[in-house]
Amino acid sequence: MNIKKVLTVLSALIALSFIPTLNVQADVTDTNITSSIGWKNENGSWYYYKSDNTKAIGWIKPDNNWYHLDEDSGKMTTGWLEDKGNWYYMDDNGVMVKGWKQLDGDWYLLTDSGARATGIQQDNSNLYYFKDSGVMATNTGWTKINDKWYYFDKDGKIHTGWVENNDKWYYSNDDGSMVTGTDKIGNTTYVFSDTGEMETGWVNVNNNWYYFNTDRSVATGWINLDGVWYYLNDNGSMATGWVTSNGSDYYYLDATSGKMLTDTTIDGYKIGSDGKRYKPLNTIPLSTGSKGSGDTMKKIYNSVNDSANKYELDSKLILAIIKAESDFDPKATSSSGATGLMQIMPQNYTYLGMTDGYDIEQNIDGGSKLLKEYLNQFNGDVKIAIAAYNAGPQNVKKDGVLSDDDLCKMSQGVQDYVKRVMQYYKDGSIAIDGKNLIEA
Repeated sequence: MNIKKVLTVLSALIALSFIPTLNVQADVTDTNITSSIGWKNENGSWYYYKSDNTKAIGWIKPDNNWYHLDEDSGKMTTGWLEDKGNWYYMDDNGVMVKGWKQLDGDWYLLTDSGARATGIQQDNSNLYYFKDSGVMATNTGWTKINDKWYYFDKDGKIHTGWVENNDKWYYSNDDGSMVTGTDKIGNTTYVFSDTGEMETGWVNVNNNWYYFNTDRSVATGWINLDGVWYYLNDNGSMATGWVTSNGSDYYYLDATSGKMLTDTTIDGYKIGSDGKRYKPLNTIPLSTGSKGSGDTMKKIYNSVNDSANKYELDSKLILAIIKAESDFDPKATSSSGATGLMQIMPQNYTYLGMTDGYDIEQNIDGGSKLLKEYLNQFNGDVKIAIAAYNAGPQNVKKDGVLSDDDLCKMSQGVQDYVKRVMQYYKDGSIAIDGKNLIEA
């Protein structure tokens, strides 16, 4: 072997092993190179490669965002995209947009799914309307949508609650639709016309009359309209019959119109030009030839007159109750134990300052005191006070008697009692042995 030749070859090989290597970078525009997984830009368009080195298509979520790749080419989508009837917006990076988006001056709302919103939509506590194109409506004032009316503020929000427009009041439900007809808002029932305006002035709600001011408030207390006085209860309903606003002065309001009456006589009371009720004339002339001219009847009349003056009552009303309760028998006793002319229960003696239920003066004074209390308690309504005298005020309240029309809610016995007393009271037909005790 030629040792020199072998050494020469070995030297050459060793020398070659120390020549440095060169790294070569592949061109990303070379479409034939697909060894990288993920996003690749090819000729200015973006694609996403899967682990098998094929291009992804359709919807993908490689990170926290959704992207869409063309179903045929795999090219990343930007701008508007229609998919299965819904529209989506992909930004310049291909990310599907959610929430509000302004494009060319128009506002769009992309839902949590990315689909473009249409129709009425709620964002936080605000309502908006989006056209079929997805563009948010920016018109102001009233707009009709699907046969319902909505009021749009200047910023495009759909208004809810009270709306004042052209000096008229309207109300929009929580869904923004305009209210018509009768609607309870808070604790008050309002009436709205077919075109949505709140009715003002006198308004009938559930067979009760209310007066609505132009500022939406419901009138209460005394109001004067064209020189006529009316009284509205605390709930706004128009009062009728006897009313008092201070517990001492009484007025009478017409049962139909609610107007305060003046210069007339009601239930035996003189009504002055100011509408106030004044003390009745309590002189009770005796009918000639009647047993009422006897000492007992004279004592009854004197006691009735004294109590009528003391408690500001109509003496005829006291007599009518005595007639119904005892038929003028001072010694009358009921099966329940009620005593005397006005049938006072013994357990009430102390409260009424009585010691003897059969004493004419004590009995009439005690019965008149109760009658006055019931008149005050029920706003001067004579019929309800009579019902309370017979059945007790607690039963009147229990039966829900708020007006004369409600007396039908009470037992037939109480109704008959009220009718009988009112007949004696108004017709002056209280009689003993067929003789009138009161001059007709």
